[in-house]
Amino acid sequence: MSCEDEGRRKKSNGGALPPLTPHPTSMACRICYGEGDDDNPLLSLCDCKGSVEFLHRACLLQWMDASLAQRCELCDAIYKVGPVVLESLITLSPWVLRLSTRAAAVFLLELEVYVAALVWTQTTDLLYVEDVQRLLHEVEIAIPYLLIGLLTIQLAILIPAIRVLSNRRRYLSYVCSNRVVALGASPPWFLILAMAGMVLSFFHAAVGSFFVVVVCAQVWTIHTSIVDKINKEIVRDALLLINGNN
Repeated sequence: MSCEDEGRRKKSNGGALPPLTPHPTSMACRICYGEGDDDNPLLSLCDCKGSVEFLHRACLLQWMDASLAQRCELCDAIYKVGPVVLESLITLSPWVLRLSTRAAAVFLLELEVYVAALVWTQTTDLLYVEDVQRLLHEVEIAIPYLLIGLLTIQLAILIPAIRVLSNRRRYLSYVCSNRVVALGASPPWFLILAMAGMVLSFFHAAVGSFFVVVVCAQVWTIHTSIVDKINKEIVRDALLLINGNN
């Protein structure tokens, strides 16, 4: 490189000399920039080519442990890490994701549809206080069943996501454990809160529905948090195995 080229590189980077990009023909790990050997060879673990093609398997596992990434950020291919099989996290379509994470909006929509149906079937014009009170009483009675419908929607979204997991026993151990996964709480507390809210909704509709809606809004977050924690454990087990072999 000429002095003029070096000067331009310094000027374009605020006076600091940035590292040179490895030549495409050179073989170095794109994470640690180290070379390969018999104990720690350089591998092509995604679809990238050129200077960013090669990785140490241990370096990639450490990156996956830190970032929870399963796909290459450059070529978007799933990392080929040999016997390490990460749990799949299905991608929800935008409208299904809204159904799962916006439980309050879904519940209000259920409520609006039910009230509209009640008003449509009324034989009077609701001109008297007694008619309005009767309508509100019927809505209050229906709220627990609307909450059951909301929980059913969440289960319909969650069950297919659980079925694709290869180690459901580990997943269930998280569900039944006191390990924190979302909002500073563990899954058993969310289950207790949901059941308490359902029972309470038969006696105090507003308070009970609040608890159930809060839990439903966190169902997908809880699921993704558990899958991420399981994948971190899988990657760490693989790293321990590699370090033990070395």
